[in-house]
Amino acid sequence: MFPATTQILDDFSRADGGVGANWFNAIGNPGLTISGRKAFGATSGGSSAWGVPMATGTAAWCRVAALPTSVYIRLLLTPDPVGIVPRITATYDNTGKLGLTSFPGGGNTTSIALSPGDWFGVSYDGSLTITGWTAIAGGGFNSSLTRSVGFAGAPSGFYAILDIADDVGAVSAFGASILPGPRLEGAGPFEHGRGAC
Repeated sequence: MFPATTQILDDFSRADGGVGANWFNAIGNPGLTISGRKAFGATSGGSSAWGVPMATGTAAWCRVAALPTSVYIRLLLTPDPVGIVPRITATYDNTGKLGLTSFPGGGNTTSIALSPGDWFGVSYDGSLTITGWTAIAGGGFNSSLTRSVGFAGAPSGFYAILDIADDVGAVSAFGASILPGPRLEGAGPFEHGRGAC
């Protein structure tokens, strides 16, 4: 079962500027920044990794605040947040396609019309299967795409990376956890800096 949209690690509801100490720059890109309670990339893109690695059988998800206009918003699961090999990726691009990729391996896509306020995510069962998920605002996650992983074994210590590859696409909430879901503190969403996996 994929985690609920209320189960988040960061809702970016703080002062404009860097995303803060719970994140670090990833993939050699500039880090994400906050503006108006949303996370943005730079003109050339930006990537930040949640600072706590997870075990295998892990997931990441985000709420889209603004659709990308030239490139994509993507979520990566990888034990190597700099070289990002191996990696599992869910990408929502400017053409309205959700892509799911294993590297090494391959990828596939499906057309899904997301709007601001909708969600997408990715999960890896730690064995053979990765799944792309989507949720319309106000609803739960549904499986939208699956494929087999393309690398042997189940690397441990996965990081979750949020990568926004243009300066228009934006995210207003982010979650990541070991499946089947994060450990909640109370009934509401996580507060920033609490509930790390």
